[in-house]
Amino acid sequence: MVLTTADKKWFDSRFATKDDLKNFATKEDLQVSNISLRSEIDETKRELKDEINSKHDEVMTVLDSILKEVVAGREHDLVINHQQGEQNRRLDRLENVVGVTAQ
Repeated sequence: MVLTTADKKWFDSRFATKDDLKNFATKEDLQVSNISLRSEIDETKRELKDEINSKHDEVMTVLDSILKEVVAGREHDLVINHQQGEQNRRLDRLENVVGVTAQ
């Protein structure tokens, strides 16, 4: 059996030639690319961790200031409630002395 020109064209269209293989990456090329990609991924991870830590610090600072305001508000409410209770007791004593009853 003899191969014809048509057979050669059929094989060329279905299989890679030596020239075609030069366009493909070798195992070494892929290993170098893999190492390069891993280092880029590691660098990106470090950058993301740094950015997350920075944002975390900012958020915690804001939450800290909000919490301080909430605590100050609660302390203020305690003082006001105590003063109001004290004023109510004094008013009750005065009403008892004067003989006036609260309606």
